Amino acid sequence: MTKPKWLRSGKLKGVRAGKLWRISTESLDEFLKKDNSEDKS
Repeated sequence: MTKPKWLRSGKLKGVRAGKLWRISTESLDEFLKKDNSEDKS
């Protein structure tokens, strides 16, 4: 999947600002931790 699809699906949390997506550092860290734990399972 691509980042925009993750954002639209809610897997990655962010807000749309015009054509850009704003993603907080905390949301990105949380997403990466979840994604890594799924890969190791």
